[in-house]
Amino acid sequence: MSIASGLKRTAEVAIDTGCEAVQMFSGNPNSWHTPSLSPESAEEFVTLLAKNGIEPVVCHTPYLVNLAAPDPDILARSRDTVRAALSRAAMVQ
Repeated sequence: MSIASGLKRTAEVAIDTGCEAVQMFSGNPNSWHTPSLSPESAEEFVTLLAKNGIEPVVCHTPYLVNLAAPDPDILARSRDTVRAALSRAAMVQ
């Protein structure tokens, strides 16, 4: 699912479509840039899903991640992106 319209809207779409679980990108799947998630919006998302029995939430890393990259810059970006993705995933669990 896309979170482009915000986490609350993502939860509403999941509820409206009868989802039992959610898989999503926690940011743009084609960019190194990772926008921040507010703790308030993450909490609202978690609460809405929990009230509707939707679990688990699975977060996918951006497509650009390559932890075996021979290029040091790509490897460093990949590591930073995975760290950010893990932090964001923890917020929406």
